[in-house]
Amino acid sequence: MSSASDLRAGSSGLPDLSRTAAAIEAFDVVDAEFEAYMSGESGGPEIERTKDLFRRMEEAGAAVGLAYGEDTRDRNSPETCEGVVRPGPAVPGPGRELSFVRRMVAQWREQERES
Repeated sequence: MSSASDLRAGSSGLPDLSRTAAAIEAFDVVDAEFEAYMSGESGGPEIERTKDLFRRMEEAGAAVGLAYGEDTRDRNSPETCEGVVRPGPAVPGPGRELSFVRRMVAQWREQERES
C-alpha cells in the first residue's frame, strides 16, 4: 500500500511509481500487438480477435489507472483512477502528446536515477 511515507527525497518529491511503470510496460505490449493487428501486419481482421484486442486494451489501460491510484493512494482514489487514468500513446506525435501519467513515470524514473 502506498502512503506519504513512500515519498522519496528529490526535487519533485514523487511517490514510488513502480507499479504504474510496470502497468504501462504491460499496456505497451498489448498496444503494440493491437497496432500490428490494425495495420494488417498480423493478418486480416477477424471480429473475435478484434473484440479480444479491444477488451485487452481496456483492461490494460484500467490496470494503469489502478496502479497509479495505488501508487498515489495518499492523494488519489484508486477506484477513480482506475476509471479515468489511461496511459495514452507511447510515442508523441501530431495531436498526440504524452499523457500526464507517462510524464509522471518519466519524472519518477529520473528522480530514481538521481537518488
